[in-house]
Amino acid sequence: MKADIRAALALTTIVVASCNHSHDAASDATPADVAPDDASPPDGHTMTTGGIAVTPQFFGQHWSTIPEWPSISFGAGKFGPGIEWNTIEPSQGTYKFGSLDSWIVANALAGHQQDMTFMYAAIHTPSWAGGTGHRTSDLYTTLPNGCLYPPLKGAMITDCSLKEYLTAVLDHVCTGTAPHKTCSFTSWELHNEVNANDTEWIDSYADLAQMDADAVATIKGQCESCIVLGANVSAGGDGSHAAGNTSPEWDTFLIAYLAAWPAGAQMPDALSWHPYPSRDNLVNIPFPETYAGSDCPAGAPNPVCRQTVVDQIQRIRQIADAVPGMAGKPIWATEGGFVNTELVNANPTTQSELRAAYVARYLLALASGGVAREFWYEWEDPTWGSEWDGGHITSVGIANQQVYDWLVGNSLAGPCSNGGSGTVWTCSLTGPGGLVGSIVWDTAGTSTYAVPAEYLYWRDLTGPTKHPVSGTTYQIGISPILLLNQ
Repeated sequence: MKADIRAALALTTIVVASCNHSHDAASDATPADVAPDDASPPDGHTMTTGGIAVTPQFFGQHWSTIPEWPSISFGAGKFGPGIEWNTIEPSQGTYKFGSLDSWIVANALAGHQQDMTFMYAAIHTPSWAGGTGHRTSDLYTTLPNGCLYPPLKGAMITDCSLKEYLTAVLDHVCTGTAPHKTCSFTSWELHNEVNANDTEWIDSYADLAQMDADAVATIKGQCESCIVLGANVSAGGDGSHAAGNTSPEWDTFLIAYLAAWPAGAQMPDALSWHPYPSRDNLVNIPFPETYAGSDCPAGAPNPVCRQTVVDQIQRIRQIADAVPGMAGKPIWATEGGFVNTELVNANPTTQSELRAAYVARYLLALASGGVAREFWYEWEDPTWGSEWDGGHITSVGIANQQVYDWLVGNSLAGPCSNGGSGTVWTCSLTGPGGLVGSIVWDTAGTSTYAVPAEYLYWRDLTGPTKHPVSGTTYQIGISPILLLNQ
């Protein structure tokens, strides 16, 4: 595949004059702040009278190398290494699109054609523009000759270098006339884990919000149908901002970031976050919906184990809905998974089951909780959430495929639930032709489950085989099973 991709494209280097090259006049306009109430949301699911209909686009994948294109089913992906700002524009006005082109060409090959996201579009600010973790150096600079885009609404500030970089990418990957251009990918995410540490972000909320508001206007000014996500935050890890003046706490940061958004500027189309379940690498980590069985200190939630993934979904929805221009907009989980050493057991079979159970319960929590898209981290990484070990699909990849098969084309009635207490969780499912199903598991371990009489078959996370139900009870455990009436 590498040879095919190299033959299909020439590595591209473009040199332009900073702040002066031509652009579509229509792209100078600032789009309206709020989309019409009847605008279709950029979802990986749709809300119907029957519940949540999950589409393939809900299932997203991270991976790092083009030859290792995931072999399981998924509807959305992200571009891998080589697409950072400092790689694409290593010196001001010189653009190198070779790596980005490689991903675009690979995605066009037969059997691919995923809905790709240009994640972290403004990550790794080049040193000439201010450096990684900083605002662009010209954010508050008055430029006598102006910029590609005039200062916002008369304000004498500009972040010309970021706007020019994004415009160069748009010119390279899009065709047509602004603001109705068609691009090689449909969605853009602007920064990565800005609450995590000083290498990701070090300056003020106002600086970040100004940059991102200008980025939204720049992208939407040329491709109004493109989906633009703001900066994402991480709910996991030991975040710290020793040199900065912003919070490491994901929800505190997100609230302040949205509050600092420039008045009158268009808001992002969606919010994104990374729903990791704890603040440090615990062995074992909490599962997405419970602290049970984890190494969380007694009495969780606490500063180490602050929120389950289920809690995080509710929290980010609350944050979005409290902000004018963001209420009701989609929520994306643009990275999530676990470090492989966090889910370990002396028995390799049990370890394999732990990891498969985690990915299944993670996907079910997000899909049933109304999250529009998720991106598992990652396909071939040997350390993080591995779905491929270099020669075989792991239990994690197999489980991911099973949940995809269970959900796509069917509808979830609502959030999976334990009824408010207890350890048995269920998700109600309906589908075409009168299909009815229940997904069920026990967070505490093995227990006896009374199978409703309507269910005739069951499936588990090990493969697609549909087994006949035998008897009126079934021994359930930490791994979800699907019960079906047909």
